[in-house]
Amino acid sequence: MLAIHLAQHQDGPDAADECRPDRIHLHLHWESGFAERVLRAAEQRRLLRREGGLVRLEEAGRTLARGALTR
Repeated sequence: MLAIHLAQHQDGPDAADECRPDRIHLHLHWESGFAERVLRAAEQRRLLRREGGLVRLEEAGRTLARGALTR
């Protein structure tokens, strides 16, 4: 779900809000602690990176999001 959310917003005009690590939990309707654990796990798996105050997908994360959307 996180990868799909980032894929839909990271290059859009609303990225500054939708891709902030401290606000992602609001957009996905997750508890903030859960969102932070998911972010850390995704970073460890190299699916995303934190850059310039935002979260951005790495290639593996984009591939994961595309695969989930085509199922």
